[in-house]
Amino acid sequence: MSAATPTTATRPTASQVAASVAADLTAASIASLAISPFITAIDVSIFTSASSGMTMKQAVMHEAKQMVRQPMKYFKSASFAWVWGLYAATYAAANLSSTFLPMLDLDRKTQDNTKFAITALVNVPACVLKDRHFTRAFSGGTGIIRPIRVPTYTLYAARDSLTVFSSFVLPPIISQMLQDRTGMEAKYAKFSAQILSPVSMQVIAAPLQSWGADIYMRPDVSGGDRARMVAARYAGTTALRMSRKLPAFGVGGVINTEMRAAAACARLD
Repeated sequence: MSAATPTTATRPTASQVAASVAADLTAASIASLAISPFITAIDVSIFTSASSGMTMKQAVMHEAKQMVRQPMKYFKSASFAWVWGLYAATYAAANLSSTFLPMLDLDRKTQDNTKFAITALVNVPACVLKDRHFTRAFSGGTGIIRPIRVPTYTLYAARDSLTVFSSFVLPPIISQMLQDRTGMEAKYAKFSAQILSPVSMQVIAAPLQSWGADIYMRPDVSGGDRARMVAARYAGTTALRMSRKLPAFGVGGVINTEMRAAAACARLD
């Protein structure tokens, strides 16, 4: 169905737009702050495990202890700042797209595709830069920083594009399917889709993460050796990435959406 063409009567005023933008940025910042501690710990654990020989469980336990013992140092770290900045920027891009795209004469499908493109253009480069930091900081090397090769960047970008698609484009589609095919109430269908879509996508995204990181950490091994390493770590990496996406685009997405909805209701009162 095509979206209605904005008219003078329905077009928001400048003050309404400013209030919406403020709400969009506030929701993005708070949602990111709520999830960043957990995601930082998971990211550090994934990279540390891949480079140090520790099991995933050992890496997670080590990182959890660091967070508890030195919380201020942890929250002031570059790793935490990268994670918070990444998700704040991603939520903000999605929120601002949702605010401004309905003002244009675009049908629903075009709005969805444009929102995906804008969000991906923000998320994918930011996530690749974030993972460049993690790859170098937790590679377990001798301190010599090697350049990150194009295949690693490409795999990270593919991984992040899948995640953005499953987090911002698929949930409304899945939600509508759940309502149409199962009779599920809209609020439950929306919540279920927002949680399940990005989490399930990690079945595909996790090996891209492992392969890209291993190209940097072990640049000279054969493709067969690399495939065996990815296969050996598949279950653990997938489980960690699923647990990571649950707060990132599941819980965080719900917080972000509900804060925007609450702000919209407040503006109507």
